[in-house]
Amino acid sequence: MDRIGILGGTFNPIHIGHLILAENAYEQYSLDKVWIMPSGMPPHKSDLDVVSAEVRSAMVKLSIAGNRHLKYSGFELERSGYIYTVETLKLLKDKYPDTEFNFIIGEDSLDTFDKWRMPEEIVKLAKILVAVRSNEQNITEKVNKFNDFFKCDAKILNTPFIDISSNNIRKRVAEGKSIKYMVTADVERYIYNNGLYQY
Repeated sequence: MDRIGILGGTFNPIHIGHLILAENAYEQYSLDKVWIMPSGMPPHKSDLDVVSAEVRSAMVKLSIAGNRHLKYSGFELERSGYIYTVETLKLLKDKYPDTEFNFIIGEDSLDTFDKWRMPEEIVKLAKILVAVRSNEQNITEKVNKFNDFFKCDAKILNTPFIDISSNNIRKRVAEGKSIKYMVTADVERYIYNNGLYQY
């Protein structure tokens, strides 16, 4: 059985924090691959905030080129409208019935997971890996409470705390500041060559 990690996000743009997170998931949980899966246009963001799916996909592909265990997935972008996680996982399980999916979330998502669509189904369709991005001492307690509430077995994914955000990168580009080492060199060139985020 293949063990696949799923790291979803807007990736506007994808940065080294995302890549390190995916790499750590691959190593810590002996995954066969981690799929980097850009989301469609989130309803809470305007067109000004998010560049096109085609552009975001191109940056993801550039950032993982040469890494054999990270794979681009356009699965969510192939569907129209707002896509819910539970729907994505159901379709993936139908398409790949013999695959174990490991869905990566941030520790902040533990506080709002019960507001997601059909969270009790999500934990049945995929194992949950909770990325710990801080030195929060009570994360084990939070994950244990999460597991008790949803009757699942979410695991902690330890990852270095890297204070980089896509929002900050966009702001720095707009202000003419350097983003070197915040994104891969290929993504940096792509951003400047295509005049992205310079509004």
